[in-house]
Amino acid sequence: MLVVSDTTPLLYLARVGRLDLLCELYVEVVVPQTVWDEIVEARPDAPGVGAVRAAA
Repeated sequence: MLVVSDTTPLLYLARVGRLDLLCELYVEVVVPQTVWDEIVEARPDAPGVGAVRAAA
């Protein structure tokens, strides 16, 4: 199943160290450029951003 993620689930899963759940539940997770920018570019120092940036 293909999933398109929004900012909130990515950020909160990253904060609790469970981004891996997305890979366990879904075959493919798409992060639109606007969502990426909202997480990584707009708040580079926020908790969880490093994990999102490092995720495959």
